[in-house]
Amino acid sequence: MARHPFGGGLSDWAIVPDTSGLAVLTAGASITLWNMPTGGTRYTDLTNAASGAIDTVVSSDGTDGLMLGQIPQFYGPDGVWVMWAAINDPGDGSAVRQQICSTDIGAQVDAQASNAATLQSSISDFNAKLGAANGIATLGEDGMLNENQRPAFTLADADDVDVSGVADGDVLAYNATTSKWEPTPAGALPNWTDITTFASGVIAYQVQPAYRFLLADTVQLVGRFSKTSGGFASGATLCTLPAEARPTSPKFLVASANLVSGKADYTQLRIDTNGNVTVQWAASSYAPTWCGIDAVVYDLGGDTV
Repeated sequence: MARHPFGGGLSDWAIVPDTSGLAVLTAGASITLWNMPTGGTRYTDLTNAASGAIDTVVSSDGTDGLMLGQIPQFYGPDGVWVMWAAINDPGDGSAVRQQICSTDIGAQVDAQASNAATLQSSISDFNAKLGAANGIATLGEDGMLNENQRPAFTLADADDVDVSGVADGDVLAYNATTSKWEPTPAGALPNWTDITTFASGVIAYQVQPAYRFLLADTVQLVGRFSKTSGGFASGATLCTLPAEARPTSPKFLVASANLVSGKADYTQLRIDTNGNVTVQWAASSYAPTWCGIDAVVYDLGGDTV
């Protein structure tokens, strides 16, 4: 905070009644400053125009370049804009007090008005950009970006996809050498091989579980599983892959599962070196009636694709 200036203006005079009751300008009047029109606390942390410490202001006698009786400029305590002035108080705070305001209030009001106008302009600009092209995206009631504000995205925008030279009918296959998904003629992909070893009580559901090799060491899975009764528990085994499709280290991927009472949980798929394929999730109450391995792809000897 800073001190604010008082006095020295056209309305700053020490005026007291004379013996006949007439108001007269008074030289050398002692002016004390207070925080309230009556009672309250006296301000003594004042400074004169030269920054000298004072606790009382004295009206001019006309020899200091001011008019006789004029209250000279002085500074109030830090952060104080308004005070109450008493002339020639007897020392008990009983003298009549008059309000005195800092002389820089006008400048401060102008500055605040300018700041408010700038802020309002910024708010208006912000509001104009909400939901506008090249502006600020807004969320819908579901907490997601409104559909018309979602950026356009194609496979060519993905860092790990190379669509150069793509031809009609091609499919994407992962190339472990380039670490990218690349177009491959559909006829170049091998046929699916059914997975036939299911865990006890597990059966195929809607799509026959199967696997195929996209590359010599890259396996793709497809299919869904259900149980002959009830739902799956976390940690359940779905099936066992044949030796040729088993990884040399465990793989952790993402599987799909149906909603239960309108809710779902993150479903982790684990493929162990013995070929066992298991699912697990955090919520103990979640028990989906089917789990899927569609579009799961993994590298037999390296990281999960």
